[in-house]
Amino acid sequence: MSSAIEQRLSQLEALDAIRQLKSAYLSSCDAKDCQGFRDAFMDGAVDIDYGPIGCFDNADDLVAVFRQIACHPHMLEWHHASNPQIELLASDHARGHWSLQYQLINTQDNTLTQIGGEYVDEYRLTEAGWKISATRFAPRTTLVLALQDGQLNCPVMGSPPAAA
Repeated sequence: MSSAIEQRLSQLEALDAIRQLKSAYLSSCDAKDCQGFRDAFMDGAVDIDYGPIGCFDNADDLVAVFRQIACHPHMLEWHHASNPQIELLASDHARGHWSLQYQLINTQDNTLTQIGGEYVDEYRLTEAGWKISATRFAPRTTLVLALQDGQLNCPVMGSPPAAA
């Protein structure tokens, strides 16, 4: 094969591996799979900003919060990412933008939360494959519905306030 074809093939394989990484991460979130969740991130220093959930400089601290707030039988989550825009910045570095539609049914509180937003990720190629090195999630829309006394209430609806 020519070097141009090999380079194009390598780029296509990298893009596919990054899509698979993001898919595995989201599936791990929904399955409450803490190890799969952790495996999506690089070891060592990372830059994670999940807004109200927190900012983290290592994946292990994020996993501890994930375990504490999400890993319960009454928290039924569904993460659906779409519209990937992945840019290879170098052979071992990429950036990605993803739309996310998130749904949480909390059977303990009788609430349904839907959030639409955007992930902006950075990826690095490691010895273990592509990993997330930085990620930010910015919500765009939020809807919370609550069932109380047989009535459906909507305590939250709209978009988050603009950043100052």
